[in-house]
Amino acid sequence: VRAINIDNNLHGGASDLICYGRNFSDAEPDLWYSGYLTNALLNGLISGYEQANGEPSGIFGPADTITTSQALKIISRLNQRFIQRGNFSFPIPFSTPSRFDNHWAKEYILSASILGFDLVEDINSFNPERPIKRGEVVNLIVESMEIDPPHFTNYSLSDIDGYRYADAIEFAYRLGVIDGYPDGSFQPNRPVNRAEAVKILVESGRAFQLTWPGQ
Repeated sequence: VRAINIDNNLHGGASDLICYGRNFSDAEPDLWYSGYLTNALLNGLISGYEQANGEPSGIFGPADTITTSQALKIISRLNQRFIQRGNFSFPIPFSTPSRFDNHWAKEYILSASILGFDLVEDINSFNPERPIKRGEVVNLIVESMEIDPPHFTNYSLSDIDGYRYADAIEFAYRLGVIDGYPDGSFQPNRPVNRAEAVKILVESGRAFQLTWPGQ
């Protein structure tokens, strides 16, 4: 087990991305997310797309959205307390929809449901291919840390008061895990893209001082 290696001095140059095992043709070396991507690759939190034969495609897709099932897999990498794929040692206490039988993320979905995560509060209506929203990602991370955030009466971001996960968002904001848009909003219902996700992951590792088995 090793501590997450967070180095905000890494600027994510092309040589960094290549030496950590990925040469992404669509990851600009000097954009805002490059350093976070380098850190996420270094710590095995995220990878690029694969070809049909399992080989790297060389594409990261920074503007692509992340689905709910992909988010569950990423959270299992971020936090080892989240039950990992194939690591079931207890009976599942409910029947599961047959449509998940052959789904690649079945174990992650069942784990999240067993743990009571809001994202899978109704497993029968859970859509594993739906783009996950910014507010949902933040709440999912806070839930995976087994943290019950305090109730805030004042919010730093202009559009979260009254939102279901407002307290989780404010909690993460005060820890530096997330920040808002230049206009002071957070836009919790906007889908998360892959570039945004690597920043949230790396900042979560820093804020919560996470450790996990080395890749």
